[in-house]
Amino acid sequence: MKSIETEDFTIRELRNIVEKASRDNPHLTSRLEKAAFLVLLRPIEPLGDHHYQIKSEDGLRYYEVINGHCQCHDYVRHGPGHPCKHRLALAMSQRLESLGPPSPFHRGSTPADDALESQEAHFE
Repeated sequence: MKSIETEDFTIRELRNIVEKASRDNPHLTSRLEKAAFLVLLRPIEPLGDHHYQIKSEDGLRYYEVINGHCQCHDYVRHGPGHPCKHRLALAMSQRLESLGPPSPFHRGSTPADDALESQEAHFE
């Protein structure tokens, strides 16, 4: 079980990621917010190399992201590289994991200056 401090850190960092990505890509704000919801409330499970299963927003089904390609209708309709909420949630989750748990010696949030940067090439 996560500690309250770890949960506060996760929410704070996730908020930083969404705010920065929304500033850089205002047309994606709604999708970024939905992706943050998925990160916080739905399981994102690795199934293999570059293969993930992400539970849907309504919680009734799963979508798989394989080698950066999602099986959801939004992604399929718009084509390769489209930043669907499942791909964005995966990128956010991976970014949060790369930040690690908060240090007991660090107070305040870590700037998420390169939020989703590693994934931006896939979204263009």
